[in-house]
Amino acid sequence: MVLYVNDEEVDRQKVYIGDLPIMVRSKFCNLYGLKQQELISKLEDLMTRVVTS
Repeated sequence: MVLYVNDEEVDRQKVYIGDLPIMVRSKFCNLYGLKQQELISKLEDLMTRVVTS
């Protein structure tokens, strides 16, 4: 992804903005897309409901 301001490309830089919560099993979660056995090996609760829109 490239950031543009007033049609000019702006250099990227990493900036710490704090800790942000990640919804469990969302596409940003490290559990996203894991199969049942993989979740078991990570000691995750398989009864957690996942709601997708």
